[in-house]
Amino acid sequence: MKNQDPLHPDKVLFNSSNKKNITLSACEHIAGSKKFIEKALQIQKEKNGIFDITCDLEDGSASNDLLSVIEDINNAINSKENYFNKLGVRLLNFYHPEWLASTEKIIKESGDKIAYFTLPKISNYIELLAIDTSIKRFLKKYNIQQAIPYHVLIECQSVLKFIDQIAEFKDVECLDFGIMDYVSDLNSAIPLSATHSPLQFSNQQIINIKQLIAFTAIAHGCVASHNVTIEFKDSNKTFEDAKTAYQIFGFSRMWSIHPDQIDPIINAFKPDTDLIAKASSIILEAHGKNWAPLAYQGVLYDRASYRYLWLIIKKARLLGLNIDPQVIEKFLD
Repeated sequence: MKNQDPLHPDKVLFNSSNKKNITLSACEHIAGSKKFIEKALQIQKEKNGIFDITCDLEDGSASNDLLSVIEDINNAINSKENYFNKLGVRLLNFYHPEWLASTEKIIKESGDKIAYFTLPKISNYIELLAIDTSIKRFLKKYNIQQAIPYHVLIECQSVLKFIDQIAEFKDVECLDFGIMDYVSDLNSAIPLSATHSPLQFSNQQIINIKQLIAFTAIAHGCVASHNVTIEFKDSNKTFEDAKTAYQIFGFSRMWSIHPDQIDPIINAFKPDTDLIAKASSIILEAHGKNWAPLAYQGVLYDRASYRYLWLIIKKARLLGLNIDPQVIEKFLD
């Protein structure tokens, strides 16, 4: 098997690091009703699974019929339309009176197919441990073998002092920035206009938190997911926001709140086609030389370079881009 190759890049290039080195789809589309989930699944199938779908129990769903929403989510996760098994669930706030019952019901009926849990309104590390304890108990109760990864929403000031512990936690694979809640938590210290462009990229408070989330996620090998563009009908604005989040702040993923935002987000995060081709050539040659340094077109490359280029290839794979068939044959499932 490919991953049994002792010189596989995932084994050789990262074997001295404790980082998780997780790669996820560049776009996370959130849907809070049966209609929107079904539409998202249809688009996901058309696009060959290159984005994730988060079924929303919290802010993006109706609050007057929780059982119906849970039923719709479970039906979607277990349906044949969930072809790629890339549906996550944003759970209720941990302090919601129905958190325990709703989480258990979702795990009982869909736990073996849930791609991830998004955890909102986390304010400290102890809350994460309490959530994890309950989830692990339910997984054991219903004999579900897989661990469900966590995507933790950073939405308040109090969580910032725990952000390293949270990112380091073994089942956390993504830090999400919830800009609306974060600005609300600042008690009107900055204007509401800081929740969208251009101020979201120039207000110092927002710059600081975005840098902290992105750098912390990167340091622990997690993924940093950028907040939404609320002007969801403006594809150009969505593209520019995603491009800035990626190229300036270091985010590698972004939320979509409308189907029209999926393509602009994916396009903004695409690596350059020439870079993908170059990365493929170098990785193949380096593998053939046992990952020793090599000269390629008059430039020296070593394992530090190879790590970067291999991650470019993995990102391109997630985005459905063309990759040298030899790379796919040697290294990719």
